[in-house]
Amino acid sequence: MKLFRKLYLRVLLGMLALAAGVLSFSAWEVKRQGLLEARRYGTAQAEQNARQMREKTAEETIDVLEESVRDIVISSKFGEQFGSMGVLWKDGKELRNLTPYVLDRELLEDMRKKAGRSEGEVFAGGPFTVGEKRLLVFYQAEAGGRGADSYSFAVLRDVTEIYGRTKRLILYGGCFACLLLCVIGCLLFRLLYRLLKPLGELKSGAADIAAGEYGSRVPVRGRDEIGDVTESFNRMAEEVERHMGILREVKEKQKQLLGSLAHEMKTPLTAVIGNADLLLTVKLQ
Repeated sequence: MKLFRKLYLRVLLGMLALAAGVLSFSAWEVKRQGLLEARRYGTAQAEQNARQMREKTAEETIDVLEESVRDIVISSKFGEQFGSMGVLWKDGKELRNLTPYVLDRELLEDMRKKAGRSEGEVFAGGPFTVGEKRLLVFYQAEAGGRGADSYSFAVLRDVTEIYGRTKRLILYGGCFACLLLCVIGCLLFRLLYRLLKPLGELKSGAADIAAGEYGSRVPVRGRDEIGDVTESFNRMAEEVERHMGILREVKEKQKQLLGSLAHEMKTPLTAVIGNADLLLTVKLQ
């Protein structure tokens, strides 16, 4: 049935498009929320560590140290606070890099200015793709200092897992959606077949009537619109059968009339034919 195929394919494609849309939106929302939380947590953590580092570098004992020794002490305290994913700059020059990457401070500074952040605020940028990793960078242009010294820092946070979680969501969700579509597709096939079966019966009934089987009827299988059409078809079939019966009666009456007329005309015609033969064969004097 053409209508069955059209309905089945369109409904199935519609469900597939809906599932793809829902899955895509869910994956996008999971990634967005994950990155948002990572930015919030990373910013708060960077600000807290920067505050603690300023408190340690503000100790009076550091002032009496020579500049080179003081830089070593501050670098050490920076490493204690930020671990192995931070870069410290002093007066724009890299003082210590605990990461395996080279960060462009000028680029970070331009991004901070474009974002409208002050020097004392932590600016969150990224995620940047480095190889197979996705990294967020947290940058503060003014991280404190003593005297003429000015320190700034950047901290990297690996958010590759967020993207991996999004990929797994798409993979698992896609597999589940395919399985669900298969189940729903089978149920939809049975449902549409049962719904459209009366149309096939109507088609067969119309073919029977066209072939002369005027007593053919279609069973009514419901009280919906198709059931109403089936009842109308059966009433039409009854009317066609009644009219065909009337036509058969009229035809039979016409046949009887012609038979009676032929019988009534046969006697005088026989006499006329006999007299004509007699006139042709007998000589009159």
